[in-house]
Amino acid sequence: MAGNKDVIAEVKSELGAFGADIAERMEKQNEKVRELDAKLAALSSPAGVRARSRYAAALASGRPEVMGADETIEQFVDRIGNGKRKDPRGLRAVRMMRAMARSVALSGNASIEGAIAVAQSWDDAEIAGLLEESRDHVRNLGSGDNLTRERAQRALGTTTLGSGAGFVQPELASEIIDFLVPLAVVRSSGVSTLPLSSGQLSMPFISAAATASYVGENTGPNATQPGEGRLNLSRKILAAIVAMSKELLAESSYSVDEFLRMHLARVLAAREDLAFIRGDGTADTPRGMKYWAGLSSGGGSAHVFNRTLATGAVTVDTITADALKAMRLVEDSNVPLVNPGWIIPVREVYGLMSKRNSTTQMEIWPELRAGTWYGFPFKKTTQIPKNLTGDAAGTGTGNKSEVYFAAFGHLVIAESEGLEINAFDGGAYKDPSGTMQSGITNREVVIQATAKHDFGATYRGDEVCVIDSVDWGA
Repeated sequence: MAGNKDVIAEVKSELGAFGADIAERMEKQNEKVRELDAKLAALSSPAGVRARSRYAAALASGRPEVMGADETIEQFVDRIGNGKRKDPRGLRAVRMMRAMARSVALSGNASIEGAIAVAQSWDDAEIAGLLEESRDHVRNLGSGDNLTRERAQRALGTTTLGSGAGFVQPELASEIIDFLVPLAVVRSSGVSTLPLSSGQLSMPFISAAATASYVGENTGPNATQPGEGRLNLSRKILAAIVAMSKELLAESSYSVDEFLRMHLARVLAAREDLAFIRGDGTADTPRGMKYWAGLSSGGGSAHVFNRTLATGAVTVDTITADALKAMRLVEDSNVPLVNPGWIIPVREVYGLMSKRNSTTQMEIWPELRAGTWYGFPFKKTTQIPKNLTGDAAGTGTGNKSEVYFAAFGHLVIAESEGLEINAFDGGAYKDPSGTMQSGITNREVVIQATAKHDFGATYRGDEVCVIDSVDWGA
């Protein structure tokens, strides 16, 4: 550190007032370095010892590791001690969830106070403070003071929470969404997101393009405007269920939070993709792309059509005809191609890869390898079934699927910005295969994270086209 003091003195003498400002910043940074060095020296855990050794070596070389702006000492030690840089998005949110679930495992009852005590036992002052903030908002929902109650409602995005429920603040829940985006096909395709703070969002459809005309001198223009209807979106509740063993819940390590974050994000991504692509809008679910496309062109189904067959076979030519038709139908509807792209089932992607032209060359695979199809990006998904009835042509019924083309920039996800959290000691749940599991037998606590959103199309479905009865990879 002595070398740094010499540098600070030289900066002050050579650069005057400007140098003094720089020197002051350097001194503050040195104070942070010394404070962190002291904290690391006090740690006795294996990760702490490794972190202290690596930090001391970096300090001696003059290039000490820097803590992130939102990183806690525990996260820093976990990252440095394990020799890798971690993605911090959503970790605070899932750590709050895990503290709530741990408190349920200990007492059998959901309690934010219990979750605060768990965070304190982990020596995690930041998470304890966030849980206290959440607790105060929940309490204020029942305040007799109107202003206090309204502030709590705005912060929580709701007027009621379930008994014993906890809440993850919007700024922390948004980190989960950020982490979720690459895993969710529809979100990552460039859709627009809007707040659903009151549970309702009403906005105009754009059902016709505005027009412009030339006029003579001193003559006013003709009044023109887009034709409009109303797109009314309302809160739909998506409850993601994650079961964790009591042993994992007891661990304070952030590596457990990373595991929970990935598990939760994958569950949310898979279920919302299924709704945003093929949801029919009934039974409290969003209307997805397929059923918006069915409303296009004034209520007709021109934007949903069966794939082409020639002599009963799928060829490069028939696939080309289908792809060009889908793109043309969207553009013919006067829809600007904002964030255009494809969503293709995994099976059909591999089917496209295998198609060869008349000279046996693999014609489609080279472009797919670059991440585009007919010049537009595509996303693979397993959330479109491959056992649909479809038509009887080609390879028969019961093995058909769908391919989607859309101007995704005109599709909208409206969502409440926070997450409601519940935990159930020994709760029953279904595993991915649909088999009922007992949390009591498995010594697990079931964590339920509730997201609230809806999905809509601002061009009333004209921005979406569905190629139906696809069996390219069958």
